[in-house]
Amino acid sequence: MMMLLYYTKFDDVSRGKEKKMEIILPRLAERLKPLRKRFGRTQKDMAELLGVTERHYQKIEYGHINVSATTLILLADYFHVTTDYLLGREDTHDHH
Repeated sequence: MMMLLYYTKFDDVSRGKEKKMEIILPRLAERLKPLRKRFGRTQKDMAELLGVTERHYQKIEYGHINVSATTLILLADYFHVTTDYLLGREDTHDHH
């Protein structure tokens, strides 16, 4: 199941999501840079792939902003990993 990673503060349920975001964003961030380097790509290359500015991509890679399900899928497909790997839900990075 794919989840959208939106950050809100409206009620108890949203505060629960906020806690999850504190875990997910750093895991996504810590996995993106090594993958990007392994593929020999720059942040600018990745920004162009995703159709965003280089600064926007940097914020994703540093864990400062969340990503849509579409962006998460694009990244997983490009790097040949699962979305669960990118989100830190599994340790192996191979596609099944």
